[in-house]
Amino acid sequence: MVPLRLTPWESLALAVDQPAYPMQFRLRAIFAGEMERHAWSEALRSALLRHPLLCARLEQPKEGGPVWKSVPVDELPVTWIDDESFAGRAPIDLSREIGARLQMVQSDVQQSVALLDVHHACCDALGALQFLHDASWIYAHRHHATPPSLPETIPSRLNRRSWYGRTWWEWLRRLPQDSLALLGFYEFWFHRPMALGQPRQADHSEAPPAVPGVADPVVHLPARVTGDLRARARSSGVTLNDLLATALFEVLDETLVDAAVRKTGNVIRLTMPVSLRRPDDQTIPAANWVSLFYLDRQPGRSRSPQALLRSVHWEMALCKAWNAGLTMIRFLGLRHLLTRQHPAHGRRDSCLSTAVMSNLCELSSVWDWPASGSPLVWQLIGLEFSPPILPLTAVALGVVTVRGQMSVTLNYDRTRLTDVAAQAFLERYRDRLLEWVRIPV
Repeated sequence: MVPLRLTPWESLALAVDQPAYPMQFRLRAIFAGEMERHAWSEALRSALLRHPLLCARLEQPKEGGPVWKSVPVDELPVTWIDDESFAGRAPIDLSREIGARLQMVQSDVQQSVALLDVHHACCDALGALQFLHDASWIYAHRHHATPPSLPETIPSRLNRRSWYGRTWWEWLRRLPQDSLALLGFYEFWFHRPMALGQPRQADHSEAPPAVPGVADPVVHLPARVTGDLRARARSSGVTLNDLLATALFEVLDETLVDAAVRKTGNVIRLTMPVSLRRPDDQTIPAANWVSLFYLDRQPGRSRSPQALLRSVHWEMALCKAWNAGLTMIRFLGLRHLLTRQHPAHGRRDSCLSTAVMSNLCELSSVWDWPASGSPLVWQLIGLEFSPPILPLTAVALGVVTVRGQMSVTLNYDRTRLTDVAAQAFLERYRDRLLEWVRIPV
């Protein structure tokens, strides 16, 4: 791979990266069965060859900004441990190491756990899952001595990854709607979101890194309950994502009221990542094909849960029809073009969002995973996802569904919320989802 310049999104992820708030996420994948370590290590190396950005470091040339420089695939840090409580969670330094770090937990022959930490400047969560998927298939087929039937990835497509698969004409046609979207940026900058929790210490310089760790609380909704939520959404003419976002708005509002910190004029802001992938983008190696859109709600203004759900549905439907995620990409690109500067480093005294919710959807709708059938052919039976957080964005929920069972993992700012408060927040969110199943249409 030739050295690659950073895209505006990658520069943003690098700029907001801080030691106490690293811009990295964790995937905790649970597989049935025991693995053969040498075969799995070989499968990882083969999978890395398909995804160059995951085996690259940042280098600073004499002129210009930082670039991605490939390193030998043997440098993927893989640590084998017997107890998950010993799993480390240090921030990733892209100037010294590649952006992916893997810890394998093999406590018995019944299951194996892969803890994959990825810096968001390298790729998004779907890209990291693509890497895990490829490694699993390569491992399975090597056991049977057959070549894996994986679609070819085209590394050269990374050269134009900042175009997100769109042509020059497609970007040009978006100029009118992107110009109108400036009104949305006005709303973003002049509406101040509220933050959950309160500082637990006056000096944050010694605060422990607020990173997704092995102790992140998680709730699992059985397949029956997950199916009921989908049916409830369909009967209301909305999507499951609409329902998840509405329930989170309700819980955020209730939590702020209980803490007596809800302020008139401020908003509850929910940040939601959105994938920019299209059906013909399967040949792209792991990269950041993601953007963000924001939903603001005045606290206590909704007349009823159904009214809140309808307003969230219509706004999210408009964002999808508008392809609003591309507007943020356009804004970042224009800013870099006009100023020739990378985004400023993240501030610790400015709240940009109250919470983050990232839904990776049902995995079987994106990829087929190896099925069980041999002690060495392992089957994905569970997945947990911890998105990154920013200063004053105290909570980030990662939602993913595997074989019909939904998991909701909470990453939270340990300097603002106690473990008890975080667990209570997640349980309140679960209970609110269960209530939605029972609310009449």
